[in-house]
Amino acid sequence: MGSIVQRRDRKGQFLGFQAKLRRVGFRPEPASQMFPVFKGDEKSQEARTAYGAAVTWMHAMEKEMDRGMYALDAQQPAPALTVQQAMNTYRADLKTRGGDTENCDRLEAHLSDAMAATAVMDLKAADLRTWRDGLTSELMPATVNRLSTIFKAALNLAIELDEGKTITSRLAWESGLKALPGAETSRNVILPIPVVGRLIEAAYGQSHSFGLFVEASAMTGARPVQLARLVVADLQDDRPEPRLMMPSTKKGRGTKVIKCTGIAIPVDLAKRLRTASAGKRGDELLLARNTGDAYSESNHHHRPFRRAVKDAGIRPGDVAPYGLDELTIYALRHTHIVHQIQANVPLRIIAALHDTSIQMLERHYSANIGSLSDSVARAALPPIIVIAGTPAKPSRQGIDGQCKHGHDYHQHPPYVNSRGSVVCAECARIRTKENKARRRNQNP
Repeated sequence: MGSIVQRRDRKGQFLGFQAKLRRVGFRPEPASQMFPVFKGDEKSQEARTAYGAAVTWMHAMEKEMDRGMYALDAQQPAPALTVQQAMNTYRADLKTRGGDTENCDRLEAHLSDAMAATAVMDLKAADLRTWRDGLTSELMPATVNRLSTIFKAALNLAIELDEGKTITSRLAWESGLKALPGAETSRNVILPIPVVGRLIEAAYGQSHSFGLFVEASAMTGARPVQLARLVVADLQDDRPEPRLMMPSTKKGRGTKVIKCTGIAIPVDLAKRLRTASAGKRGDELLLARNTGDAYSESNHHHRPFRRAVKDAGIRPGDVAPYGLDELTIYALRHTHIVHQIQANVPLRIIAALHDTSIQMLERHYSANIGSLSDSVARAALPPIIVIAGTPAKPSRQGIDGQCKHGHDYHQHPPYVNSRGSVVCAECARIRTKENKARRRNQNP
């Protein structure tokens, strides 16, 4: 239990505030602190400052006692887990499960030293939201959401391993790292087939190895990280229809098990790959850089692809409505997927061949799927022939003159009743009103 009391000398002179904190089972020595006031009484500015310091000290001591510090019959707990330590633990967990540890590198590049040194138990929702919103000035909203997801995964692992000893709530990051709305708007660059051919030729112009990498990307729709993991044994060209056994990525949750899916490739590409891999063992890289290393980092293919775009003479009109700055090697993947959608390949097969899900295809390629659905549905319209009949006579005819009660037919258009008689609409309204009044009088 904590309290803050005023301290005075024997003459009643105000000396300051003393903060006291006592708990059963805790040592009394560090649980009292004096905050002196040298000038003024208890209502002075210095006194208010001292009182605020006393409150802050007491709250800090309560947190330390909550963690078990100063307990009489307990070992002193380890220091509070920091954000950097949580990231290190998450990195080790990803490595154990076969996940992509580059996710940690991407996040740590945007963590300040102050944020990394902050204890997880002291994280505030407002601070995390400020960090998230600050990233929007340099990153796309979808990228910010991906980094927030990685951050939350690391913090969730930290609280699970802590077992509630020091970290008692997930509310700070569940609130502060909420996904930005509207960030998943699809902006996939779809290229015309002739432009894809020009890019492949320009890539071969840089080097034969990079030309093979770009051509394989265009012909399979695989991600660069998948192509970088291909080994010579994954090339199956001893059959009439050659294919590549494409390894899956390490995306998604849980333990990452690498599976291989057979993807058909042209015979010419299979011959070029076999020629380039002559003399290599089955476990050596199929698509390696000129240095013999794998395309393991994004700049290994990003910069050469930018040069290929320039060498191919691609102009803004060739990729409209997209911009040249949006043109990356992933455009070959998007183009391959859309080409298969337009060829009426079932979405389940497209998802399996491209290591994704039907849900992701519907989210990112909904416009293309919608166009295909429209054409398929239009082709399946039932062949019903409709024969237009004679239009019915209008119930109200344009008649000049007036009725016997003097109602003008232009102001009150008549109608033809079931017996074929012309009836004045105003007369009918008056009769209906009189009949209702008569019935009310008969049945009061």
